Amino acid sequence: MNPQQSFLDHRLAAFFTPHNPELAQIIKQLSRALSEGHSCIQLDADQQAVIRANPSEAWVLDDDLLYFSRYHQYETQLAQQLKRKAAASEPLQLNAQSLNALFNDPLQQQAAELALTKRLALITGGPGTGKTTTVVKILALLIQQHTNATFALAAPTGKAAMRLQESIANSKAQLTDLFPADLLEKIPHQVSTLHRLLGARPLTPEFKHHAENPLSHDVLVVDEASMIDLALMSKLVNALKPNAKLILLGDKDQLASVESGAVLSDCYRALADNRVELQTTYRFNEQIKQLAHAVNQQDAKNVLALCKAAENRDSEAVIGLKNVQKASELSGFIQRHYRDYFAQVESVQNEQDIHALFQTFNQFKILTATREGEFGLSAFNQLAQPGLVTTPWYAGRPVMIDKNDPSTGLYNGDIGLCLPDIHAPNSGQLKVYFLLANQLRAFVPSRLPSHQTAFAMTIHKSQGSEFAHVMIALGNQLNSQTESLVTKELLYTAITRAKRQVTLVASDSLLTQCVNNAIARHSGLARRLT
Repeated sequence: MNPQQSFLDHRLAAFFTPHNPELAQIIKQLSRALSEGHSCIQLDADQQAVIRANPSEAWVLDDDLLYFSRYHQYETQLAQQLKRKAAASEPLQLNAQSLNALFNDPLQQQAAELALTKRLALITGGPGTGKTTTVVKILALLIQQHTNATFALAAPTGKAAMRLQESIANSKAQLTDLFPADLLEKIPHQVSTLHRLLGARPLTPEFKHHAENPLSHDVLVVDEASMIDLALMSKLVNALKPNAKLILLGDKDQLASVESGAVLSDCYRALADNRVELQTTYRFNEQIKQLAHAVNQQDAKNVLALCKAAENRDSEAVIGLKNVQKASELSGFIQRHYRDYFAQVESVQNEQDIHALFQTFNQFKILTATREGEFGLSAFNQLAQPGLVTTPWYAGRPVMIDKNDPSTGLYNGDIGLCLPDIHAPNSGQLKVYFLLANQLRAFVPSRLPSHQTAFAMTIHKSQGSEFAHVMIALGNQLNSQTESLVTKELLYTAITRAKRQVTLVASDSLLTQCVNNAIARHSGLARRLT
């Protein structure tokens, strides 16, 4: 068995092609590619001949690209609908002088003009470039122009939704000198996950809303669009009214979605008339910005130089580099950074205390490239928990939901903190508190859907989150399992989760390999959009 191919790849090939080794090898390759995030594979002339000689409803050969049928349908349907939206436009109802008064940044003004006139707008940019502030101004202008329009705000995960909601509230508070209070009040502030918005159905990949039962909203704003995979984006766009406006926000340089596709970057490459990239950073630490830029440019020499310069500074340096042989060598460092959190856990008495505890919890986060292994998620979750813990549930245990569960209203990425029941403090009862749409919800631990401890999280899961200080655990050497995971997109995504401080755990050689290793996903979406 090819070590790069899984048992599932082999079983799938055996099911479809039990007596054709050439065809079986191609199907194994396609299955493996799908698990790695590709939506298709490119075939040479000989492979194309094999597929044409063995037609099946299970796969589609489109030019030189081979798809499983479902993903071909997702991609072609999405491309058709996005092209229609991209082509639709309306005249700008504001003059240049009015827009100049609202925007100091010319690219933000260009983004506003795009969103006001086009039915599809892609607004990209790194952290701190003002995407949220820009979109709040856009929403205010749209409300002025279309008084009866309905709006929705969404993000792929609960954490991303909560952060967008906080950012919108902060932006509205800073715009009181530009817009009247009653207009700002009309800007929506509730942000939903995409699954909540579309109406997830238990035990099925289908949603309540689709082309025959579309969403009622006239304008949909979606943040962290780079996280949205091909299947979900296809279902989302399919659920919009034909004349609805779609505004996608995100960072095209971040990791692509966990599942197949690289929709935001494909759209950005193909739809030049529907995109604006914001470039001026307003709230991002300059040293972290330099590090992220060097990673994005695959400038390994500069990345190492920025890290080495930090070695002579104290522990509060903006950038830190730790090269250790075992994760356990970081135990003291990790325990120190969670000391304030556990001290605060002891004094929680009411909802206000829990809100404050969530803020403290987000001051420090361990981000890992892998789930298992010496420098994986499990190892760091063990190192972070209190030393005397003997039970699965204890005060202060953070958990992350890892599967959508409409019956409880908890979704993949939602974070909860296990604490004594504030309404029965002497009962010994523990509850897990979730901060959802700025409202606390409490569950007994036994009611939670599938979850995991969340002192540490994978870098993939961290998308849409922001922390004061991140420790990025890459390890000291690559192996066959981690080589394809540790990429410059992964590192860039991890670094840009930090607001004030970054600590890298990596050897020089691994860091260099990581920066030089870029993701290239196979997809036909950009080709279809041009």
